[in-house]
Amino acid sequence: MQALIDVIGALAIGGLILITMLTTLFNVQFSSQDIVRSVLLYDNVQKSCELFHSVLSTVALDMPIDSVFVRTENHRFTFFSKWNILQERLDTSPNQYDIF
Repeated sequence: MQALIDVIGALAIGGLILITMLTTLFNVQFSSQDIVRSVLLYDNVQKSCELFHSVLSTVALDMPIDSVFVRTENHRFTFFSKWNILQERLDTSPNQYDIF
């Protein structure tokens, strides 16, 4: 009878240890996935900010200050610049750009 109680106790303790180990492995896996996603998100945000900064740095480029026009609305930003963003060169007339 004593041996049967010892086997049942050892089985219960072994099961608890096994459950603890599996839970720890799942937590480590989920944490590493979160870290990978955070790094990817950070890279995407950094690239977007760099692109947005390069576009906004062209606002009113090579234009007199009295002809600068910037309009903002809900989810929209409009400005003029002589810098041609698509061809990456300076034009003689201003171009209008809308950012949504």
